[in-house]
Amino acid sequence: MVEYPITQIVDILNKKKSVTEHVMDVEVVELYQELEVYYRSALDKVETKLLIIDRELSSNSHQGRKNMIHQLQKRIKRFKSVVNKLNSKQLNFSKDTIINNIRYDY
Repeated sequence: MVEYPITQIVDILNKKKSVTEHVMDVEVVELYQELEVYYRSALDKVETKLLIIDRELSSNSHQGRKNMIHQLQKRIKRFKSVVNKLNSKQLNFSKDTIINNIRYDY
């Protein structure tokens, strides 16, 4: 597992970096994109299941029931938001750290 110091990632966001850190830039962005695809796929699955439930509850066989699903919204945390949250928790940037420590706050 590759782990990057969060201070260096914050410097990338703030554009305070040296030329030698460009390789790390690419690796960090690729890691985020990999996680983004994973989470986007998971959200698509949940959305599809909820739409099927919504359709079933709206059918004629469920007359008299109110349809409780009015609206669906989904989002993936942006890269900057993930980095800022890790920084506030003083955690380094890695796949496992993101999966285990970053949650949507209601």
